[in-house]
Amino acid sequence: MKDTILIFLMLLLMSDSCDKMMEKRYSIKIDNKSSKSIRVTAGCSKFNMCIYPDTVLPSAKPFLLNVGSNDYNFLDHSFKWEDVISELPADTLSIYIFDAEIVDTNNWSQIKEGYLVLKRYDLSLNDLKQMNWTVTYP
Repeated sequence: MKDTILIFLMLLLMSDSCDKMMEKRYSIKIDNKSSKSIRVTAGCSKFNMCIYPDTVLPSAKPFLLNVGSNDYNFLDHSFKWEDVISELPADTLSIYIFDAEIVDTNNWSQIKEGYLVLKRYDLSLNDLKQMNWTVTYP
């Protein structure tokens, strides 16, 4: 009987850890077609950024995804981007592109004050769907 309970508990624990490992990820692909590395973030509270139409950079450095030159990476998380966008005040998600070299050689306050953004894409849910959830820079 003790062995049966022990086996049951072990299976239960393994099941819980497998569920966490198999967590679904929702992604926006960032395709960098430039010859420079970039850093990318999304304008939503989940990435510590201001929300459109407020496009001011936050005081604290946000999460920045690295995307190498002529490479791609994914802005992804366990939340659905559709849900994030539906909670925004406007149907618009801003995607910010920064020069990696500038991010690496300047402190965040300089980047914020100079608004050293290479490109900002303001995209609706429909835009992202039409783009197949891929943002291409430049």
